[in-house]
Amino acid sequence: MGEVHQSVQLDFEPWSLALTNTQELLMTRNDVSPLIHKLSEDRRVTTFASTSPAKAWNISVSDSDEVFVSTNSREILVLNMSGDRVKQLSCGQDWCRIACLTTGIVAVITDGVYWQKPKIIDKSDQVIHTWSGKLDSGKSILRKGQNSIACDNFGRVFVPDTYNNQVYVLPPRNDTMALLDKKHGITSPTAVCVDKCGDVWLGCIDGTVHVMQL
Repeated sequence: MGEVHQSVQLDFEPWSLALTNTQELLMTRNDVSPLIHKLSEDRRVTTFASTSPAKAWNISVSDSDEVFVSTNSREILVLNMSGDRVKQLSCGQDWCRIACLTTGIVAVITDGVYWQKPKIIDKSDQVIHTWSGKLDSGKSILRKGQNSIACDNFGRVFVPDTYNNQVYVLPPRNDTMALLDKKHGITSPTAVCVDKCGDVWLGCIDGTVHVMQL
């Protein structure tokens, strides 16, 4: 079993977390707030930035220290490490879930229980890839239940699907998908992240967390 080494008491419930390259933790809030907080290595919690008037939702940090924040609008805000707004990207929907690839390219999943077409956007706000739902086996997935999104250092995007008991692996620039499913012991995956060693962590609705190597 794991052992808790340290704990930090917050006065808010975190919604989305992202580590910076200096190992500081950025956090958005679950109370429909524009505030983004920072947890420093000395365990101090400060306000990093505000996205007002928009609300801050999912957050991600690139290798080049750009902070991407999805909001309750059509825009993804891009901040620097000082919390200043440097540009914005459009995801074309009311709001979206995001994962920043190491090159600064952004993977986008639009909001909704049954999402349709994940997109990858470059720094110029151009859509360079949209997944049609077709797998490399030739099968097309028409209905999917999506809750989170993650990416690894190779630019692959991982999308868990609770509706079909699958996890899709999306290469950044083509329309085929590798697939993890029940054969790997996965049941209703809801959460996904990738650690620095490249291991994929999958949280399932039955309380099981799988750690997998591809």
